[in-house]
Amino acid sequence: MDESAELLRLPSAPGSLDDLTVAGDVLSVHGWLFQPGCTLTSVEVRLDGRPVGFARPVQRDDVKRAFRRAGSGSPLGFAFTTPLARERPARLDLIGRSAEGPRARLSCVLPSEEESLLPLPPKHLTERATGFHGAAFRMQGLRMFTDLTDQLSRFGVAARGRILDWGCGCGRVARHFATRWPDAELVGCDIDEEAIDWCRRSLRGEFVAIRPAPPTPFEAGSMDVVVACSVLTHLGRADQTLWLAEMRRILAPGGVFIASTHGEYAFQLGRLGSPGNALLSVWRWLAWLATRPTHLSGIDDSSADGRLGHVARRGYYRTTFQSQAYTLHACSPHFEVLDYVERGLNGHQDLIVLRRPR
Repeated sequence: MDESAELLRLPSAPGSLDDLTVAGDVLSVHGWLFQPGCTLTSVEVRLDGRPVGFARPVQRDDVKRAFRRAGSGSPLGFAFTTPLARERPARLDLIGRSAEGPRARLSCVLPSEEESLLPLPPKHLTERATGFHGAAFRMQGLRMFTDLTDQLSRFGVAARGRILDWGCGCGRVARHFATRWPDAELVGCDIDEEAIDWCRRSLRGEFVAIRPAPPTPFEAGSMDVVVACSVLTHLGRADQTLWLAEMRRILAPGGVFIASTHGEYAFQLGRLGSPGNALLSVWRWLAWLATRPTHLSGIDDSSADGRLGHVARRGYYRTTFQSQAYTLHACSPHFEVLDYVERGLNGHQDLIVLRRPR
């Protein structure tokens, strides 16, 4: 097995790149990572798969307090600075190690010069969809793009054909597909027309405003790949069923659909918020956790989310948690299941990788 395949076998670590800066020929990064049920002791740094040393441990009491009820183990803060070769690396992998060896990874492609020059959406658009803005919004998108393309590459999906970013919002992930997959025909769609208008003006690709209920305007079998970041996580049971059938309709035979869900880990964290901001809404989360069961079974779509109330019917946009078993059961009538990756997106949401049968 080659080193890249072995690396992808490591579980994705919850964590954050709080700052990543390339200044001249020097890369500086600091952040934290966490592996439930494990005490990490060090963080190995790799650039394009090549080990370049270990990060310096940093005390992060703020993160430890926020995650003190997230199971055994403790978050590990880190910082490092390293010179870059003349040929700038494209990828950063941080390997969390315990006394037993490698236990988890936090991976991210490094921002290209072209991506750094792309405009950022206005704050009200980014916070409406993600809770982040500015450099943090860009970094979250880079990590999501890395996680999605890592899984797509495992199943032989090439960077070409017609790819749909379903629920693209203001381009958190689409901006990176637009620059890094230049041979692909990028399409983005969302129910938020303001976000779609911004993407049309600012990013390469075709961007389409759609209704909150299927069908979409796309022809049957017209997409080779569909990605969905934080879409099923906001749909109730009935709407998920309708949209899964629509994704099968528009996906070409043999095409791949990869989508994120709030699985068991996200359920345990509840309303803590994105792993990139461990201190968000901690007290609200603790109150919520006290009233919930300790294990997720089936689907819990009982919590409304009002952020998109201006573009969808009341109660449409929700915070939905679902178990692995439920997700597999819901997707199997429409798709062949290729894999289910716990915490596969940003170390927080689970990923299910599906294929439309030929």
